[in-house]
Amino acid sequence: MNSRVYIETSVISYYTAKLSKDIRTLSRQETTIDWWEEEMSKFDCFISLAVIEEISKGNQLEAEKRLKASENLPILAEKVEIMALAEKYFSKLNIPEKSKYDTIHIAYASFYEVEYLLSWNMKHISNPRTQSALIDLNLELNWKTPLLITPEALMEIS
Repeated sequence: MNSRVYIETSVISYYTAKLSKDIRTLSRQETTIDWWEEEMSKFDCFISLAVIEEISKGNQLEAEKRLKASENLPILAEKVEIMALAEKYFSKLNIPEKSKYDTIHIAYASFYEVEYLLSWNMKHISNPRTQSALIDLNLELNWKTPLLITPEALMEIS
């Protein structure tokens, strides 16, 4: 059985965006393209309605690219329990109001017990502070904790 991966919005955005002139962003884009085209098939990958909502925003042509890239990914069902869990995460993980969707992504990954939450959002998701706080909180709440990870790090362990 393949490991399961919840793909957060930033990964899809990096995959479909015009290649950047910024070297750091370009590196992340190229890594994402490599993961998407070479490694993704090794995993069972999922998105949520929260991802669909986020990738639908912004420039219409760019949104269409993001939606097209993700159209074959299974969408995890929305549940009341996920939103309740996201509220708990929001109150405990120190994530700002404007980034509240980040707690929804984390809640989906925890609720569905996926092994990896794939994200380039290192400010609020893929970082040691959030991972540590999430482990502690999920132990308290009796939920399994996904590994919050970038495509680059996942490529190193797959």
